[in-house]
Order: sequence, then C-alpha cells, then structure tokens
Amino acid sequence: MDGNCDQFFSAIYTKSDNKTLYDTLWSTDATPWETSELNHFLRDYSSGLDLCPPKRVLVPFCGNAFELKWFYEKGLEVVGVELIEIPVRKFFTQHKLAFEVKELHGKKVYETPDKRLKIYVSDFLDITTDDVGKFDVVWDRFAQLAVKLNEREKYSNLLKTLCKEKFVYLMCTLQFEQIHDDPDQIPISVSHEESRKMYGDDWCNMKLIFQKNIIEDFPFLKGYGRKEFIESCFLLTPK
Repeated sequence: MDGNCDQFFSAIYTKSDNKTLYDTLWSTDATPWETSELNHFLRDYSSGLDLCPPKRVLVPFCGNAFELKWFYEKGLEVVGVELIEIPVRKFFTQHKLAFEVKELHGKKVYETPDKRLKIYVSDFLDITTDDVGKFDVVWDRFAQLAVKLNEREKYSNLLKTLCKEKFVYLMCTLQFEQIHDDPDQIPISVSHEESRKMYGDDWCNMKLIFQKNIIEDFPFLKGYGRKEFIESCFLLTPK
C-alpha cells in the first residue's frame, strides 16, 4: 500500500467528525478515490437523458469531481456543494478555470466569470433553495456514504425540495459488508432498501441501471479487507 493509502486509512480510523476527517484527507493529499476520468454511468447512459442547456445540474458532496467540468462543457449551469475548501480551489486550478470568490447568503462561493459554474463551500445539509434554487438534474455519486444514518431522511427530503417538477436524478450508491463497529463512521454502506426508503415510490420512479464490483477500479478499497464493493447506479424520474 502506498503512502497515499496509508495516510487515508490512518485518518479514517482516527478522525471523529466528518469535517475534521475530510480536511485531513484533502490537506495531506490522502484522496485515493480521485479520478480524472468521466464516471462510466454518465459515459455509457447519459446520451438518452437530454442533458443540455439551459438545464441546471446539482452535484452534492462534489469534492473536485471531474463531472463538474464535464457538465459545464456541455453548456449546463452547474452548482456543486462541498464541505472542504481545499478541493474546490484545487478543481478550478487543476482545470485552469478562471474563478471569483464571493459570499452569497453567508456562504463562500467559487464561480466562473460567466457564473455558469458555482461551488458552495458548505455543509450540504445547510443548503436551501434560497441559496441555490431548483434543478433539472442531480448527479449524486457516493454522497450518501458520508451521510449519517439519522440524517439520511433529512438529506433525501432536502434533495426533493431542490428538484424541479420535472427532473433527472442520477444516483450511485455503494454496498459492502459493514466495516466499522460505529455504523456512522464513513464509509457507510447504502442498501437498495434504504435508498427506496429515502426516496420512496410515492415521489419518484426508481430504476436500477447497473451494478459493478469496483474494487479493481479503486484498489485502495482492498485495504478494508473486503472482496466486494458493489456500485449500484439508479435513475430517478418523476412519477
């Protein structure tokens, strides 16, 4: 295991709250989940989803995700929300995007000069429609891995309020054998049953598009001593 992974696991098992943990991970470059490639779900299944301007897309728990730039280059208005400032600044510098920093509704916001790409530095659960408005598209990949069990209903209810009447919600979750004794210590597995409980058949149609064991794609996951980390990708659409 390389130093990057050693630091990752050292932080995972010693830091208590999420903000302290992620601040440590980003400040020490212990982020082995980072990738410069488009997620395969978007690559293989987005062509039929009419992801075109002037639609607005929300990316919760965005980090410095490559998909932010992909959506932006497609002409959409992109809004990300990230708890830690380090990956936000890294995203703009890494992709050589000009940016301005301002404060909106008491939250620090990084945005491109054309104002079509914004990233809020904030706890996602503190975001409101007054801050960011409503969205046609949600790209929610693994955000729920960092949402505590007793906050999942609050998280899903917030996402529901942030979606327009007609929406496309792309959601990727991860299923694996419990790792920690503390069920709220990240990463937190999200079962299909839990996902359906969070979003419910009364709010949306929820279709499982595909599943894949991603342990070979992200070898650092082997350090958890599990053989399977199943990524499940869903398409949520209005009833």
